[in-house]
Amino acid sequence: MKSTSNFLVAVLALTTLAFGYLAWSEYRDLVVLKAQLAGNDSAALSRKLADAQKTIRTLQDRLAALRGRGERPADAAGDGPGDNGGPGG
Repeated sequence: MKSTSNFLVAVLALTTLAFGYLAWSEYRDLVVLKAQLAGNDSAALSRKLADAQKTIRTLQDRLAALRGRGERPADAAGDGPGDNGGPGG
């Protein structure tokens, strides 16, 4: 009876160790995947931010050029999207 219970305890200990190792290795893989996803997201966001900043600079340069020539921008002249075409603006 003693050898049977010892064998059962040994089997349970080994399965506990095996499942612990399996869980640990899966966790490591998950951490690696999360890091890769975060890296891809931040790279894409950085590209979008750079593109937006470039667009802002371009628009600011165009606005400065219009102001330098003494012209009003389209929105201020009533030709922009806010103009309803009615009397008074």
